Amino acid sequence: QAFLGRELKTLSFSPLHRHSSASNSQASEIVDGGGMSSALFRFLLALIFLRGLGELDPEEEEDEELQVCLLQTSLVPARAQILPEVQRSEGHQRTRQPECFEVSHFPAVPPNTDPGLIPMPSYWYLVAATDDIKTNPYSWAYAKKRNVREYWTDAGFILYWQESDSQDAPWTSIDLRNSSLPVMQRYYESHKKSCPTPESCWSAFWHVQLWEGYPLLFNWCCQEDMVGNEVFWAGGQTASKELMAYVDELIANQTGGLQKFPVVPTNTGSYSTQCPWGGGQSGEVSHGV
Repeated sequence: QAFLGRELKTLSFSPLHRHSSASNSQASEIVDGGGMSSALFRFLLALIFLRGLGELDPEEEEDEELQVCLLQTSLVPARAQILPEVQRSEGHQRTRQPECFEVSHFPAVPPNTDPGLIPMPSYWYLVAATDDIKTNPYSWAYAKKRNVREYWTDAGFILYWQESDSQDAPWTSIDLRNSSLPVMQRYYESHKKSCPTPESCWSAFWHVQLWEGYPLLFNWCCQEDMVGNEVFWAGGQTASKELMAYVDELIANQTGGLQKFPVVPTNTGSYSTQCPWGGGQSGEVSHGV
Protein backbone atom coordinates (compact mmCIF):
# COMPACT_ATOMS: atom_id res chain seq x y z
CA GLN A 1 0.00 0.00 0.00
CA ALA A 2 1.36 3.39 -0.97
CA PHE A 3 2.49 5.94 1.61
CA LEU A 4 0.62 9.23 1.95
CA GLY A 5 2.24 12.16 0.15
CA ARG A 6 4.70 11.64 -2.67
CA GLU A 7 4.67 8.00 -1.61
CA LEU A 8 5.28 6.62 -5.08
CA LYS A 9 8.98 6.85 -4.30
CA THR A 10 9.22 3.15 -3.54
CA LEU A 11 10.67 0.21 -5.38
CA SER A 12 7.18 -1.07 -6.14
CA PHE A 13 6.49 2.19 -8.03
CA SER A 14 3.17 2.55 -6.22
CA PRO A 15 1.93 6.12 -6.70
CA LEU A 16 2.19 7.11 -3.26
CA HIS A 17 -9.36 24.19 5.38
CA ARG A 18 -10.87 26.46 5.46
CA HIS A 19 -14.20 27.44 4.06
CA SER A 20 -14.96 30.91 3.12
CA SER A 21 -16.93 32.83 5.69
CA ALA A 22 -19.45 33.36 2.92
CA SER A 23 -21.52 30.20 2.70
CA ASN A 24 -23.83 29.09 -0.07
CA SER A 25 -26.74 29.53 2.35
CA GLN A 26 -25.86 33.21 2.70
CA ALA A 27 -25.96 33.61 -1.06
CA SER A 28 -29.32 31.84 -1.19
CA GLU A 29 -30.78 34.21 1.40
CA ILE A 30 -29.85 37.16 -0.78
CA VAL A 31 -31.37 35.56 -3.86
CA ASP A 32 -34.61 34.78 -2.04
CA GLY A 33 -34.86 38.23 -0.47
CA GLY A 34 -37.06 39.61 -3.22
CA GLY A 35 -37.38 43.20 -4.43
CA MET A 36 -33.65 43.69 -4.73
CA SER A 37 -32.20 45.21 -7.88
CA SER A 38 -29.81 43.02 -9.88
CA ALA A 39 -27.04 45.58 -9.49
CA LEU A 40 -27.36 45.62 -5.71
CA PHE A 41 -27.52 41.82 -5.64
CA ARG A 42 -24.29 41.52 -7.63
CA PHE A 43 -22.60 44.00 -5.31
CA LEU A 44 -23.60 42.16 -2.14
CA LEU A 45 -22.74 38.77 -3.61
CA ALA A 46 -19.30 40.01 -4.63
CA LEU A 47 -18.81 41.54 -1.19
CA ILE A 48 -19.63 38.24 0.51
CA PHE A 49 -17.18 36.25 -1.59
CA LEU A 50 -14.43 38.84 -1.32
CA ARG A 51 -14.93 38.91 2.44
CA GLY A 52 -14.53 35.17 2.52
CA LEU A 53 -11.34 35.30 0.47
CA GLY A 54 -9.79 38.07 2.54
CA GLU A 55 -7.66 37.72 5.63
CA LEU A 56 -8.93 34.93 7.88
CA ASP A 57 -8.52 34.27 11.55
CA PRO A 58 -6.31 31.25 12.34
CA GLU A 59 -9.42 29.31 13.37
CA GLU A 60 -10.97 29.87 9.95
CA GLU A 61 -7.92 29.11 7.84
CA GLU A 62 -8.17 25.32 7.95
CA ASP A 63 -11.68 25.24 6.46
CA GLU A 64 -10.89 27.73 3.70
CA GLU A 65 -7.84 25.70 2.67
CA LEU A 66 -10.00 22.61 2.33
CA GLN A 67 -12.22 24.19 -0.32
CA VAL A 68 -9.27 25.62 -2.22
CA CYS A 69 -7.55 22.23 -2.35
CA LEU A 70 -10.79 20.55 -3.36
CA LEU A 71 -11.02 23.06 -6.18
CA GLN A 72 -7.62 21.91 -7.38
CA THR A 73 -8.95 18.38 -7.68
CA SER A 74 -12.22 19.48 -9.35
CA LEU A 75 -14.36 18.04 -6.57
CA VAL A 76 -16.37 21.26 -6.19
CA PRO A 77 -16.82 22.45 -9.79
CA ALA A 78 -19.79 24.66 -8.90
CA ARG A 79 -17.52 27.17 -7.15
CA ALA A 80 -14.69 26.81 -9.64
CA GLN A 81 -16.38 29.28 -11.99
CA ILE A 82 -16.10 32.02 -9.36
CA LEU A 83 -12.85 31.47 -7.49
CA PRO A 84 -10.41 31.18 -10.46
CA GLU A 85 -11.04 34.86 -11.21
CA VAL A 86 -10.16 36.07 -7.71
CA GLN A 87 -6.59 37.04 -6.88
CA ARG A 88 -5.25 38.00 -3.49
CA SER A 89 -3.27 41.14 -2.83
CA GLU A 90 0.51 40.97 -3.08
CA GLY A 91 1.83 38.55 -0.47
CA HIS A 92 -1.50 36.74 -0.21
CA GLN A 93 -2.23 36.12 -3.88
CA ARG A 94 -3.60 32.71 -4.81
CA THR A 95 -4.06 32.32 -8.51
CA ARG A 96 -6.49 29.53 -9.22
CA GLN A 97 -4.93 28.34 -12.49
CA PRO A 98 -3.43 25.96 -13.37
CA GLU A 99 -4.95 23.27 -11.19
CA CYS A 100 -4.29 19.61 -10.45
CA PHE A 101 -7.22 18.26 -12.41
CA GLU A 102 -5.80 19.75 -15.62
CA VAL A 103 -3.13 17.03 -15.66
CA SER A 104 -4.26 13.74 -17.20
CA HIS A 105 -3.55 10.60 -15.18
CA PHE A 106 -0.73 8.36 -16.40
CA PRO A 107 1.15 5.28 -15.09
CA ALA A 108 3.11 5.57 -11.86
CA VAL A 109 6.34 5.03 -13.77
CA PRO A 110 7.15 5.10 -17.51
CA PRO A 111 6.90 1.72 -19.27
CA ASN A 112 10.12 -0.31 -19.47
CA THR A 113 11.85 1.76 -16.80
CA ASP A 114 14.97 0.08 -15.43
CA PRO A 115 14.32 -0.50 -11.68
CA GLY A 116 18.04 -0.08 -11.15
CA LEU A 117 17.63 3.65 -11.78
CA ILE A 118 15.42 3.95 -8.68
CA PRO A 119 17.11 1.74 -6.09
CA MET A 120 15.91 1.48 -2.52
CA PRO A 121 17.22 2.92 -0.34
CA SER A 122 18.63 5.88 -2.28
CA TYR A 123 19.62 9.53 -1.91
CA TRP A 124 18.25 12.34 -4.11
CA TYR A 125 18.84 16.05 -4.56
CA LEU A 126 15.87 18.21 -5.53
CA VAL A 127 17.43 20.35 -8.26
CA ALA A 128 14.29 21.96 -9.69
CA ALA A 129 10.62 22.28 -8.77
CA THR A 130 7.46 24.17 -9.61
CA ASP A 131 7.21 27.24 -7.40
CA ASP A 132 3.68 26.57 -6.13
CA ILE A 133 3.56 29.12 -3.32
CA LYS A 134 0.87 31.22 -5.04
CA THR A 135 -1.16 28.34 -6.43
CA ASN A 136 -1.13 25.77 -3.62
CA PRO A 137 -2.54 26.78 -0.22
CA TYR A 138 -0.71 23.85 1.44
CA SER A 139 2.65 24.55 -0.19
CA TRP A 140 5.77 23.59 1.74
CA ALA A 141 7.72 25.92 -0.60
CA TYR A 142 10.24 23.33 -1.75
CA ALA A 143 11.56 25.63 -4.48
CA LYS A 144 12.55 28.22 -1.86
CA LYS A 145 13.97 25.96 0.84
CA ARG A 146 17.76 25.70 1.01
CA ASN A 147 19.50 22.56 -0.31
CA VAL A 148 16.47 20.27 -0.28
CA ARG A 149 17.30 16.57 -0.49
CA GLU A 150 15.52 13.32 0.28
CA TYR A 151 16.37 9.83 1.50
CA TRP A 152 14.01 7.26 -0.04
CA THR A 153 13.19 3.85 1.42
CA ASP A 154 10.53 1.22 0.79
CA ALA A 155 8.63 2.59 3.80
CA GLY A 156 8.62 6.23 2.67
CA PHE A 157 11.15 9.03 2.71
CA ILE A 158 12.91 11.59 4.88
CA LEU A 159 13.09 15.22 3.81
CA TYR A 160 16.07 17.48 4.62
CA TRP A 161 16.81 21.18 4.12
CA GLN A 162 18.76 23.99 5.78
CA GLU A 163 16.83 26.43 7.94
CA SER A 164 18.32 29.53 6.28
CA ASP A 165 20.69 30.59 3.50
CA SER A 166 23.66 30.86 5.87
CA GLN A 167 26.45 28.37 5.23
CA ASP A 168 26.37 27.23 8.84
CA ALA A 169 22.57 27.03 9.09
CA PRO A 170 21.33 23.91 10.89
CA TRP A 171 19.53 21.17 9.01
CA THR A 172 15.85 20.39 9.43
CA SER A 173 14.49 16.93 8.70
CA ILE A 174 11.00 15.45 8.58
CA ASP A 175 10.66 11.69 8.63
CA LEU A 176 7.53 11.07 6.58
CA ARG A 177 7.70 7.42 7.62
CA ASN A 178 6.94 8.37 11.23
CA SER A 179 3.19 8.86 11.57
CA SER A 180 3.48 9.84 15.24
CA LEU A 181 5.19 13.15 14.52
CA PRO A 182 2.91 16.18 15.08
CA VAL A 183 3.68 17.49 11.60
CA MET A 184 2.63 14.15 10.12
CA GLN A 185 -0.55 14.07 12.17
CA ARG A 186 -1.49 17.45 10.70
CA TYR A 187 -0.56 16.16 7.26
CA TYR A 188 -2.80 13.10 7.63
CA GLU A 189 -5.73 15.19 8.84
CA SER A 190 -5.54 17.58 5.90
CA HIS A 191 -5.00 14.65 3.54
CA LYS A 192 -8.18 12.93 4.71
CA LYS A 193 -10.19 16.10 4.13
CA SER A 194 -8.68 17.31 0.86
CA CYS A 195 -8.00 13.92 -0.76
CA PRO A 196 -11.09 11.86 0.12
CA THR A 197 -10.57 9.45 -2.78
CA PRO A 198 -7.41 7.85 -4.23
CA GLU A 199 -7.99 9.72 -7.49
CA SER A 200 -8.18 13.23 -6.01
CA CYS A 201 -4.48 13.53 -5.09
CA TRP A 202 -1.81 11.54 -6.86
CA SER A 203 1.83 11.41 -7.95
CA ALA A 204 3.79 9.67 -10.69
CA PHE A 205 7.21 9.59 -12.26
CA TRP A 206 6.98 10.57 -15.93
CA HIS A 207 10.62 10.65 -17.02
CA VAL A 208 13.48 8.46 -15.75
CA GLN A 209 16.91 8.42 -17.35
CA LEU A 210 20.61 9.00 -16.75
CA TRP A 211 22.15 12.47 -16.85
CA GLU A 212 25.94 12.63 -16.76
CA GLY A 213 26.02 9.12 -15.35
CA TYR A 214 23.47 9.68 -12.54
CA PRO A 215 19.73 8.94 -12.46
CA LEU A 216 17.48 11.90 -13.25
CA LEU A 217 13.79 11.68 -12.29
CA PHE A 218 10.83 13.89 -13.15
CA ASN A 219 7.91 13.53 -10.75
CA TRP A 220 4.40 14.97 -11.10
CA CYS A 221 2.98 15.70 -7.66
CA CYS A 222 -0.56 16.71 -6.71
CA GLN A 223 -0.49 16.63 -2.91
CA GLU A 224 -0.97 19.06 -0.03
CA ASP A 225 2.73 19.89 0.25
CA MET A 226 3.47 20.19 -3.47
CA VAL A 227 1.50 20.82 -6.67
CA GLY A 228 3.61 20.67 -9.80
CA ASN A 229 6.71 19.05 -11.24
CA GLU A 230 9.76 18.01 -9.27
CA VAL A 231 13.17 17.14 -10.70
CA PHE A 232 15.44 14.86 -8.67
CA TRP A 233 19.04 14.08 -9.57
CA ALA A 234 21.44 11.74 -7.80
CA GLY A 235 24.51 13.56 -9.12
CA GLY A 236 24.53 16.75 -7.06
CA GLN A 237 22.56 19.53 -5.39
CA THR A 238 22.76 22.22 -8.07
CA ALA A 239 21.54 21.84 -11.63
CA SER A 240 23.89 23.15 -14.31
CA LYS A 241 22.67 25.55 -17.01
CA GLU A 242 22.75 22.65 -19.46
CA LEU A 243 20.61 20.48 -17.20
CA MET A 244 18.07 23.27 -16.60
CA ALA A 245 17.84 23.93 -20.33
CA TYR A 246 17.11 20.25 -20.88
CA VAL A 247 14.55 20.20 -18.06
CA ASP A 248 12.75 23.32 -19.31
CA GLU A 249 12.56 22.04 -22.88
CA LEU A 250 11.33 18.61 -21.82
CA ILE A 251 8.51 20.04 -19.68
CA ALA A 252 7.51 22.59 -22.32
CA ASN A 253 7.13 19.81 -24.89
CA GLN A 254 4.89 17.64 -22.70
CA THR A 255 1.16 17.23 -23.20
CA GLY A 256 -1.70 16.30 -20.93
CA GLY A 257 -1.22 19.32 -18.67
CA LEU A 258 2.32 18.72 -17.40
CA GLN A 259 3.55 21.59 -19.57
CA LYS A 260 1.45 24.02 -17.51
CA PHE A 261 3.73 23.50 -14.51
CA PRO A 262 7.22 24.82 -15.37
CA VAL A 263 9.99 24.57 -12.80
CA VAL A 264 12.67 26.84 -11.37
CA PRO A 265 16.09 25.87 -10.01
CA THR A 266 15.85 25.19 -6.30
CA ASN A 267 17.58 27.36 -3.72
CA THR A 268 21.04 25.84 -3.39
CA GLY A 269 24.44 26.92 -2.10
CA SER A 270 27.54 25.86 -0.22
CA TYR A 271 27.31 24.86 3.42
CA SER A 272 29.69 24.15 6.29
CA THR A 273 27.47 21.94 8.44
CA GLN A 274 27.14 18.37 7.19
CA CYS A 275 23.69 17.13 6.28
CA PRO A 276 22.83 14.19 8.59
CA TRP A 277 21.13 12.16 5.87
CA GLY A 278 23.89 9.57 5.37
CA GLY A 279 24.33 10.30 1.67
CA GLY A 280 26.78 12.46 -0.27
CA GLN A 281 27.59 16.04 0.73
CA SER A 282 27.22 17.88 -2.57
CA GLY A 283 27.91 21.54 -1.94
CA GLU A 284 29.74 21.13 1.35
CA VAL A 285 32.57 23.64 1.68
CA SER A 286 35.10 21.31 3.29
CA HIS A 287 34.73 18.45 0.84
CA GLY A 288 33.09 19.82 -2.33
CA VAL A 289 31.80 16.31 -3.09
